[in-house]
Amino acid sequence: MINLKKLKHIISLRQILGFSSIISAGLLWYIVSMVVSPVFVPSPKEVFFGGYDLYKEILMTSILYTFYRVVMGFFIGSALGILVGVAMSWNRFIQWILDPIIELIRPIPVIALIPLFILWIGLGETSRIIIIVFASFVVLVVNTWEAIKNVPMVYINAARTLGASTKARIFRTVILPAITPEIIAGIRIAAAASFDLAAAAEFIGAQRGLGYIIICAKRFLYTNGIIFGIFLFTLLAWLTNIIIRYFDKRVNIWTERGKA
Repeated sequence: MINLKKLKHIISLRQILGFSSIISAGLLWYIVSMVVSPVFVPSPKEVFFGGYDLYKEILMTSILYTFYRVVMGFFIGSALGILVGVAMSWNRFIQWILDPIIELIRPIPVIALIPLFILWIGLGETSRIIIIVFASFVVLVVNTWEAIKNVPMVYINAARTLGASTKARIFRTVILPAITPEIIAGIRIAAAASFDLAAAAEFIGAQRGLGYIIICAKRFLYTNGIIFGIFLFTLLAWLTNIIIRYFDKRVNIWTERGKA
């Protein structure tokens, strides 16, 4: 006999509802594709099988090029953002110098900078990666700086009372553990934005990548190819988010988490 209590722990109501919503959306898509022209809404079969047939010879290369651009830009930009955010909290003179610049560039729409980066650097890989670097940097420098400012002073005073006399020791034992959850949240935001900007950058002048295959599909009205490319972007971003969330749970195992 099936142990219902054990089954309840394995399959939660949340998982059932989530799975049901995906199935319902798929069925709705299929029904709409039966009454609308495939130029506008191709069926799921036409998207996944037809899209794969269109680009199977360059599919893996396109995925690798896009992922390379995202990873390079994301890691460089995130590392620089975290370092600058920490430096601003460490030294008030650095803060006074950099804070006005950060506040000036923070509201700039990164997509609006793409033509400027192409004009300055050209249509090569460097311009596409720098676009992602810029976006990741802005997200993480603001996120890190705000996270450090929001660390309760009671934690720092308690550390000093217990013998943490140096600034470096307070940062290592109090501030760094306190800000890590917020920094990883910023990393998740930057990772998602990196895929958005990789797509935008690849729409302009790229000869390889998922953005390139979407543009090629648009030229010939292959709507299934467009949606297939969007699906691949979504899949890569989703898998990246899962990896970051797993890392978050391992690093911040001590944090209290509410059930959402």
